[in-house]
Amino acid sequence: MKMASRYNRGRHSGKVYDITISIADMSKKMQDFIIEQVVECLNKGWHPKKMCRFIRERCNEKYGPSWDCFVSREYYGSFAYVPRHLIGFELNGLSFLIFKGT
Repeated sequence: MKMASRYNRGRHSGKVYDITISIADMSKKMQDFIIEQVVECLNKGWHPKKMCRFIRERCNEKYGPSWDCFVSREYYGSFAYVPRHLIGFELNGLSFLIFKGT
């Protein structure tokens, strides 16, 4: 399922981001929380490695362990995740995969 949407809830800069969600198996509220964390990282100009650590920590704090986060220009994988705890999307030329592991 691919959905394109605009996201302009960047409280930090007021920027508008184009986001293409390629897969989402989680509530809209959880999606919004995760995207807010990503936007915060982008606004701070962080390296993808730092983004991963920050997003993972924030998800673990809010939703309990054990979350994983991948940020890259392109990725492939096979993995298990807790149902209703997965999102994959593209934003600002980067691909994001965030999920709660089993």
